[in-house]
Amino acid sequence: MKLWEYTSEELIGGAEITSDVSIAPEIEVPWESDELEQIASMPNYATAPATGGRGLADQVLLERDGDGWKCVGHYVGDIIIVFRRVQNTGIADILFLRCLEHRRKVPITTTFSASGLRLLKRVHKTEVEKAVRHGFNVPARVLEDFPELRADN
Repeated sequence: MKLWEYTSEELIGGAEITSDVSIAPEIEVPWESDELEQIASMPNYATAPATGGRGLADQVLLERDGDGWKCVGHYVGDIIIVFRRVQNTGIADILFLRCLEHRRKVPITTTFSASGLRLLKRVHKTEVEKAVRHGFNVPARVLEDFPELRADN
């Protein structure tokens, strides 16, 4: 899935927006260690498919820990969780994109937390900006969400 091919409304659909009042438990999720892929821009981090998940559509975020790796977040099913100590580093954006690349349905979930919705909107705009910059044929209905990116401005 390429985010820039969809409008915000198509991605969000009629999803319920919930508050961020509850703090998601930082539960480690097992991963497929033979399919680990490092993040080039952040070499102390990697992602790997979640054990028992839907391949690369469900991934675990990993942080280097000595000679190994440990779970610091995951995007499995409809839920994305990034542990507190790695929040606000940009790593959630990478995890989100790596999983969405292998997902095929819109809307992408039925429920968003307020912070999850902010993540989607931030990453969506960045991906649309990149697509425009690279000369991709971004659909006009998508550019309606971002008038500042239209060529006629």
